[in-house]
Amino acid sequence: MKKFKDIKRQINESSLLSPGESQSTFHGRYKVDKSDKETVQQIRAAVARELDKNFMSPRTALNNLRSKLNLINLDFDLPEDGYDVGNVIKLPLKKATQVFGKDGDTPYDEYIKDDASTGLTLEITVNEDDNSLYKLTSKIK
Repeated sequence: MKKFKDIKRQINESSLLSPGESQSTFHGRYKVDKSDKETVQQIRAAVARELDKNFMSPRTALNNLRSKLNLINLDFDLPEDGYDVGNVIKLPLKKATQVFGKDGDTPYDEYIKDDASTGLTLEITVNEDDNSLYKLTSKIK
């Protein structure tokens, strides 16, 4: 039987983390590089997979998608209207969390100005099938 110390050493040796760092169950939650093309492609695939079903309400589908994107620190504002069939809904993606406060370089009378924009836009097209259910398709630009 292995000792805990041996198991811990084996995990540290096999991981990309340096000793002392902990692994997240979300595999890098809040550490998504939106400027990396491969990462953006993986986000596109995850969004397409989430929307690859029929919905009774486009708003509910977008609420579910928003919850999933929040896990990787992405968010968008839900529109009040525009869920008609054939419409293309353009949703600028932003960071789900923003920095507010100070760091060592911020003057005493100012706060950190955090731009929440990611430079990505989620475009959702609303369609209706023969059963009067909604099908959403997406593009991230």
